[in-house]
Amino acid sequence: MTDEKILEHYKNVTKVLGQMFAPIMEVLVFDLRTPERSVIAIENGHITNRKVGHPTSDLGSRRLKKGDVPNMLINYANQSPTGHNLKSSSLAIKNEKGNTIGVLCINMDISQFEQFNGFLTHITHTESIPFIPAIENVHIYSPKKQIKAAVQTALQDISWNAQSLSKNDKKEIIKRLSLSGHFKKRGTVTSLSKELKITRASIYRYLKELDIK
Repeated sequence: MTDEKILEHYKNVTKVLGQMFAPIMEVLVFDLRTPERSVIAIENGHITNRKVGHPTSDLGSRRLKKGDVPNMLINYANQSPTGHNLKSSSLAIKNEKGNTIGVLCINMDISQFEQFNGFLTHITHTESIPFIPAIENVHIYSPKKQIKAAVQTALQDISWNAQSLSKNDKKEIIKRLSLSGHFKKRGTVTSLSKELKITRASIYRYLKELDIK
């Protein structure tokens, strides 16, 4: 296959990826045979303000001059000329003789995701209030039903089989319920002993072993 046909294939890859991930991902092909007008295909060029006919990048020049750049660079930190943070990858394009003739580059603008992540961090932030328990009782269910639901949640979280709980399994459930404030409710020990099929004395012993007051 000729060099031109190889590069043409990557130009098609550029179009597919660029249109699939528009407008946040710039995809471009450099022809390193002509570094001064190296860009031969580009999608979403607004990310770095480059166009077809622009020269190769610093990384491309290093590939040509030093030859010490790995064939694949994946997910490295980068930045656009306007200061937007980018997540970049590049792949050397080689011909049938094994010579590097071009590079496929991908630059994803992650600045919008960073802003959204900041929003999520802000919107999900909570404060610990001393006089409010870990779980506020809204009094929809009876204490017995609350304990049963809490036990089932603990079992689902750790994928335990309720029919074959070991001593350590039961202690873990007791620990979880204690840390979530369930033992401050009346009837918890009685209800829990029925759910876990152990005696009240065993629950108090486990609490002591766990050093939970």
